[in-house]
Amino acid sequence: IFRSTDRGTSWTRAHTFLEGPQPYAFLAVDPRHPETMYGFNFDGWSDVPVKTTNGGFDWIRRKFPYSCRNQGSICEVTLIALALDPHDPNTVLVAGKYFFHFVGQGRFLFRSDDGLKTWTALDPPPGITALVVDPERRDTYYALACGGLFRSRDAATTWQKVGRGL
Repeated sequence: IFRSTDRGTSWTRAHTFLEGPQPYAFLAVDPRHPETMYGFNFDGWSDVPVKTTNGGFDWIRRKFPYSCRNQGSICEVTLIALALDPHDPNTVLVAGKYFFHFVGQGRFLFRSDDGLKTWTALDPPPGITALVVDPERRDTYYALACGGLFRSRDAATTWQKVGRGL
């Protein structure tokens, strides 16, 4: 990851070459604190969300509810989408899918209200592929999924299909 502080005239590397998590996907910047960014990392077993508070020089990886660590040889946790709530940048939504051999598979949606420290499970629309938080309406989320475009007006407690004709 590279960053520019002069509108692209010059660029500097925004991550360290030292040991530790490095994002393979960079997904969101806190609009109030641009040094705070979020991305996805692979920890050797499964995808996990990561965060930096110093412009990408150090990335923090916290425990995530789904992990392949100690799950055996056939396991997959894939993170698909991340959205940062512009009304409260400590609130992060993460969607993905999992497969655990002999246990099952499914999709998930989690919300963290404290910058990736703790997680609350939410009910995702089926086949979610993208997430957006409405910048003008608090607790209003949009999700693009296999079945179309969905909207939640109650912080992902319930979802309604919208966008007829898209």
